Amino acid sequence: MAANTSPSIARTSTGNVITFQANTGDLWIYDGAKAFDTFLGMAAGTSPSIAALEGGGYVVAIHASGSNDLWTYSSGSGGVDRKVAVATGTSPSVAGLSGGSYEVAYSAGGTNRFWTFSPGGGPIEHFINIAAGTSPSIAAFEGGNYEVAFSASSGNELWTYSPVAGGVGHGLGLASGTSPSISSLWGEHFNVAFSAAGSNYLWSYSTTNGASNYGLGLLGGSSPSVALG
Repeated sequence: MAANTSPSIARTSTGNVITFQANTGDLWIYDGAKAFDTFLGMAAGTSPSIAALEGGGYVVAIHASGSNDLWTYSSGSGGVDRKVAVATGTSPSVAGLSGGSYEVAYSAGGTNRFWTFSPGGGPIEHFINIAAGTSPSIAAFEGGNYEVAFSASSGNELWTYSPVAGGVGHGLGLASGTSPSISSLWGEHFNVAFSAAGSNYLWSYSTTNGASNYGLGLLGGSSPSVALG
């Protein structure tokens, strides 16, 4: 794997699929039977995000090298340049929606504004600034909606966004340069894990239990990941 990058895993109808940036800089995929090179170059220091699609298959979102564009790679269509720029040093996040579609959240190049992209709706700007060098995280709900968590540029505060509620600040600070991770719960509840400002302790925020400090120190500059149990 490329230095300073992380893999991403999704459970599809045919088994787990893992994607990562190889030490060649290309996007690679391991589908349980074989690992293969997609020959899509990724921006140095960025990581892919993968989501299973309803009905089978998967989609991967990446920050491409050279153009710094958002690209998607799916098991059905291969690689597609979405012609929108991703902010330097950041990675997009993708979630599969009901009906077989998907939504990508990313920090836009040049502005660090929060944007989303879907194959049906294209790119949409949400006019909220993300802290430079940090990346959003997206989770889908069973009903078809989604929630995004990110570190806002104003004070590195934890914010969430959904098409229903819009942008909401939660008054919780994230450690500088770190990114939150979000997972959906039942209904349209969600849980976010993050490294807290000032302490680098692992915290969570959920719509069911509010904010919780677990008293566990995270390595400075690193970000946690959370998944539905």
